[in-house]
Amino acid sequence: MTLNKLKDELQIVSHRGLPRDFPENTMVGYREVMGLNVAMLEIDVHLTKDQHFVVIHDETIDRTSDGKGRIADYTLSQLKSFDFGSYKDVAFKGERIPTLDEVLSLCLKFDKKLLIELKSPNLYPGIECKLLAFLEEKKVDATQVVIQSFDIECIEKLNTLGSIYELGVLCSKRKYWYKKPNFSRIAQIASYVNPNYALV
Repeated sequence: MTLNKLKDELQIVSHRGLPRDFPENTMVGYREVMGLNVAMLEIDVHLTKDQHFVVIHDETIDRTSDGKGRIADYTLSQLKSFDFGSYKDVAFKGERIPTLDEVLSLCLKFDKKLLIELKSPNLYPGIECKLLAFLEEKKVDATQVVIQSFDIECIEKLNTLGSIYELGVLCSKRKYWYKKPNFSRIAQIASYVNPNYALV
């Protein structure tokens, strides 16, 4: 693997919006990010029962909404009926789960790049193909989106499918110490490794 020289200018990436002050992964938080000196917005995506991309960190809605259950067991319409704001503060009551389409449109409007993490791709067969088809349908330029995952097989699939978007492999602290990643393999399919901060 060839190590590239560190870029002179580091870019700030917003993680889950502004979770300290706003409910995480909600449009109210994302809109606030748009006015900051942030180059990129990092999001996690899952697929609904009726095959819509939604933006949420967990596989379930238990922690951040007034509902319970797995994303994959609900349709988009059903998920939109839950409150994703009140867990943070009653001032955010009525915030709904955002779709990838909504977040992408916001980023493009404000010229922010989108860093998409595919969470638990094994739960959603064919999610790699569906994501690329979605981005192609929206005519998203190759410079506007980056895709990453902890699942190296997922990134391999995206590479095999001919992704025009930059691909990266996330590296957890636990996985690194118990079994070091195959960097030679990663170098063939991705352009970067995103390590846990404790490994830097």
